[in-house]
Amino acid sequence: MNTIPDPVAWQKHRAVRKFSNRGTFFNIPAFTGIANNIGISLIATQFNYQASQHFTITTLPIISSNISFVACIKYVLAGGVVKRFKLWENVGETIIGCPLYAGQKIYKNFTIEIWTIPDYTTTINEEEIKVSISIKRYVDNLLHQEDVEECTGVQCSLLNNINVLEPPTPQQFFYTNEGIIFIAGNLVTGWTDNSGNGRTLTVAGLQSAYTAVEALINNKHSVTFDNGKQLRNISGVSYRNDHFFIVTNQLAWILNRALITTDTLTLKQNNVSPRLAVDFVTTLINTYNTALNTWFIIAVKITHEVIKGYTLYLSVFDFQKHLFTANYLIGDIIVVDEVLTLIFGGANIKMAEIIGYQDALPAESSNQVIAYLGYKFNLGLSLPLQFNACAVVENQ
Repeated sequence: MNTIPDPVAWQKHRAVRKFSNRGTFFNIPAFTGIANNIGISLIATQFNYQASQHFTITTLPIISSNISFVACIKYVLAGGVVKRFKLWENVGETIIGCPLYAGQKIYKNFTIEIWTIPDYTTTINEEEIKVSISIKRYVDNLLHQEDVEECTGVQCSLLNNINVLEPPTPQQFFYTNEGIIFIAGNLVTGWTDNSGNGRTLTVAGLQSAYTAVEALINNKHSVTFDNGKQLRNISGVSYRNDHFFIVTNQLAWILNRALITTDTLTLKQNNVSPRLAVDFVTTLINTYNTALNTWFIIAVKITHEVIKGYTLYLSVFDFQKHLFTANYLIGDIIVVDEVLTLIFGGANIKMAEIIGYQDALPAESSNQVIAYLGYKFNLGLSLPLQFNACAVVENQ
């Protein structure tokens, strides 16, 4: 059994594990010694490999009932494009932004990442785990194989090397926590747009919102809104905003008070306390519960398919996991799904970060946003975090 070295040693380069084209499997090695006392899944360590050719996994590994981690297989394509797949799931992990492996080609220089499970204080693998593979499927002539590149990687261990990506780009607007503009007395005068589109928020209400440092979100600032205390942006050109995320906390609940208002959509307090609802084309969908004085990530998404038409989604997350999603099929109606005026506030709420996108994000990109917000406001890590430092060489 391997003993994982101390954190300083983990940062050193280590040789990859090689196996021949005659092998039909590789092993995830036994290991112990990885402490885990953080309530979210993160990368504790990784093991680098190289095969003689690209391959597929023929059978997902058999794991014990008390497995204390999730293994992900990762490879890096030319240009730094990262592909990642879980080898098993639903064993207690929080959000890991990748799908379960389902027959995809794996490139020959690859990495096995060990992701922690919050219920376990120590991550351990008592026995090697066998992963069955097939190389022949991607080799026309085993007698004429291409050369294998050298491949080294850096162990991921310290918190400042966790593989967390910044939110995907491009964005329609991105109001980062660090972009809150305030003056003496903590009165908010604006909120800088970090998307590059210049959609900075300015005071829109009768009074200024105010900001304060919040211990519950790792001593980061929030903006407190209320009736008459709003921020807005009026754009010179209309744009679509089909997917947005907010980090928010309801302080009080008053029927039909708004959190976000655009030309076509309103996220507001509705139904009964403390529920939120999205009003889009006179369609209301509600959250099951967003308890007062509790921080949540709220995601609103609009999709459009030629046959089905528009579908509206409202999702709720805490900083560790998905809690709830409601959706409603609106149908193929004519919708001017564009934004000129964007308003935040009206309800007695706090917000800490807001991200908006033109189109509905695919699941992997959406998970990337949730993971970023979870790490930033739950673990308090400084961003940006380094991702490529843990990557193996590019595959061709």
